[in-house]
Amino acid sequence: MFTIQRTHSDNAVRSMVAAISFACFVSANIPLVNAQTSSGSGVELLKSVGDIAMKVVSADEAPAQLKVLRGSIDGGPSDARWERHFQRLENGLWGLTVVSSGRVTSIRRWITLEGIVSLAGVGEIATQYDNTMLLPIGRSFVPFTTAKEVRAGGSQNTTALSGNLEGLIRPTLGAKTSYEQTYDSVSLITTTGLFGSSKTISKTYILRQTCTTENEEPASSLHPKLRGSYLLVSCDGGLDNGSTRSERFAYLRDSKLFVLLQTSTNGNGEKYKISEVEYAN
Repeated sequence: MFTIQRTHSDNAVRSMVAAISFACFVSANIPLVNAQTSSGSGVELLKSVGDIAMKVVSADEAPAQLKVLRGSIDGGPSDARWERHFQRLENGLWGLTVVSSGRVTSIRRWITLEGIVSLAGVGEIATQYDNTMLLPIGRSFVPFTTAKEVRAGGSQNTTALSGNLEGLIRPTLGAKTSYEQTYDSVSLITTTGLFGSSKTISKTYILRQTCTTENEEPASSLHPKLRGSYLLVSCDGGLDNGSTRSERFAYLRDSKLFVLLQTSTNGNGEKYKISEVEYAN
């Protein structure tokens, strides 16, 4: 638990709401693709979107099947850590479980297109803090502190996907590709403790991105245990609500998989440093 003043706690809640609006999502009663995630957590994908994605995925398994990455976050709290678990699904898509710990703890489970497009997911985020306020008693103001916990969870599901998806997941040096993704996001935010409350947020977003393949480097430059080479892919664009987004991926050739290296939303960014690598083969 950490202690912050009331103004800071309000900022913490707002930051959590913003993060969940982009990252978390409750399953709808719609036709779904029959596929499990890396954790078997029941992430469900709209069938029409799954059909589009599976037209471009490769049927061949990668020679180096990435299993787990762990590391730290530059730009976040000093104790912030992350880990990602990868599993290639029977339909050729990838299951991805992302765990982040530190001031805020989160777990997100996704079905992805080669790791670069998150098609559907579920997630939960939690943080604790002491909420301090001044209460008037007579002619004086007395500090009053209550312990609060904020939890948020929900689901996200892509409803439309278009663009040069085959070019996107098979990058070549100097190539530039674009795609557009529409997704529904539903999140439930609960605050416990004195003056606790619950709030549900439902929104639809349209994301437009253009991705450029910039250069090729040995994968060992990211971590000594990574195999083969990687292509640096930069994706820039934004949402229809005016928010900007920038992401940097390493496309690991031997794993046929994109790994997120850096992300920025409205100029606020994080870099992901890799400290541990595990392969399935």
